[in-house]
Amino acid sequence: MDDKKKLRRMAIWLIAVFAAAFAIVLTFLYLLYLNAGVGSPILQALGSGWWLILLLGVICVAVYFVYKVILGRKK
Repeated sequence: MDDKKKLRRMAIWLIAVFAAAFAIVLTFLYLLYLNAGVGSPILQALGSGWWLILLLGVICVAVYFVYKVILGRKK
């Protein structure tokens, strides 16, 4: 398989993993704050989980570039 195609496939997988993890984190925090009886649970979930989502995004971008370097060294 072509390296460009492998890199594109990896990018699609990382986007899918990020989207799934984003949904899981927000759903868990939303349900946690919904049961706590706070004002706006979705805003509370975003406010308390932004660092986790940011960390996940940084990890996904780092994995993409590491994979790109690995593919570049294989040639």
